[in-house]
Order: sequence, then C-alpha cells, then structure tokens
Amino acid sequence: MEFIKKNYEKVLLVVVLSALTIGVCLLPFYLSHKRQDLADKRTEKLMTKVKELAALDMAAFEGSAKRAQTPVQYEYTRNHNLFNPILWQKTPPPESRLIKGEIKKQGPETLEVVEIRPLYLRMAYEGMSGTRYTIGYTNEAAVKSSQRSGQHLAIRDEKWDLFTLREVKGAPEKPTELVFELTEGGPAVSLFPGKVYERVEGYESDLRYPPEQNKLFRKQRRDSKLQLGGDKYKIVAITASNVVVFAEENQKKTTINYKP
Repeated sequence: MEFIKKNYEKVLLVVVLSALTIGVCLLPFYLSHKRQDLADKRTEKLMTKVKELAALDMAAFEGSAKRAQTPVQYEYTRNHNLFNPILWQKTPPPESRLIKGEIKKQGPETLEVVEIRPLYLRMAYEGMSGTRYTIGYTNEAAVKSSQRSGQHLAIRDEKWDLFTLREVKGAPEKPTELVFELTEGGPAVSLFPGKVYERVEGYESDLRYPPEQNKLFRKQRRDSKLQLGGDKYKIVAITASNVVVFAEENQKKTTINYKP
C-alpha cells in the first residue's frame, strides 16, 4: 500500500495506458463487427421481398378504345336546339299571337300547288248585224269578270280592247274567213263560220298553305295578292308547271313547282 501511495501517479498512468492499449487492440474487432452489422442491414434492406402492386383497372380505357373503333354518327336534324333553334313566330292578324316551336317553316317556300288549270280564249263568228260582224268571245284570263265573255260587233280596222278585224275573205255579207289581230300580240287569228277558235291564254291555280292549318287559296291568277304569315306577296306568273310568288318586302321571287 505504501508503494501505491508513493507511486500512485505511475500506477494511474499504467492503468490508463493499459486501458488505452486494450482499447486499441479491441478497436479492429469493434470496427469489423460494425461493418458486418451495417452490411447485414444493407443486405436485409436490399433483399427484402417487395409486395406486388395491385393490377390496374383498365376497363375504362379498354371501353374507350373499343368505342373509338366505331365511328360516331351525329344527328343534326331532329329534336335538339344546337343547330335547330326553337322558332318564335307570329300568327297572321287579327290573332297575331306568338307560337313557340310549332311552325317549323313558313313563307312562300311552304306553299303547295294543289291544281293548275288552263284559261282559254275562245272566239266564234256568229253572223252579221247590219254591216258589222258579230263575234262571240270568252276570255277566261281577263282580269275583270265583265270582260270574260260577251259579243262584239266588229268592223274592219276598228280597234277594240281584245282584237281588231284586219281582213274579210269571201263575200262581205257571207264571209268564208275573218282574220283578226289580237291586241296583246301574237299570230293572226282566223275565224271560220261554224268553227270555234280556241287557245290557252293563261292559267289559274289553287294553292295550299300548311303553316296556317292548310289554308286554301282558290282560283289564284297572275297579280293575285297573298298574305302568308303576316307578310304580303303577289303572284307574278303561272305556267302549266309552276307558280312564281313575289315578296313585296324584300323583292324576292319564289317558284313553287306543281306536282300533279
């Protein structure tokens, strides 16, 4: 004990140096152990079995791909309002009320020609009245009803509304042929005793207007007035195959074909 008391510093130094020596000797083993431990942990992490991902639901994509193989047919003409907006239209006076989407189309384009009838000009020599020649006539195309039939006492070169007698062949009191010039022009007309001269002078038509409950316009002629959907129109021509209507508002002409 005396020795330790006198040399405790040296003993302490020996103990410390011994501990350090032991520590230095054990250090390689410690480091090796740590390296192995780290290597094992790294291997454990790297070699861990990864859980497989769940299968993706591809039903929506497969459905889209299948639909893409079939061309889409778009419908533009039925009950939708993208390209067929709802129409607001006014009924004719005096009602003049608004109708929503009930009338799809109106105006002269919707007119239908029900019938077209020829209008004839007929003339016949009916005998003498003094020195004049009695001519019976029927002009169905005349504008005024008073001018559509009657008799006229003709004398040579005397002008009249419908015709003018230009030549008398045969005996004056018993002619074999009377030659007339029509006021509206055209070739000369020859009348023979006992025979009726006839030609088509114009046409009249019956029209139907579906937008106004199939309203009928009967016996319409050239220059007849029509009221369609509150607008005014005039018939400017009628032939054997069509009717031409003129809009007073925009000066537009519309031809309606006749389909017997």
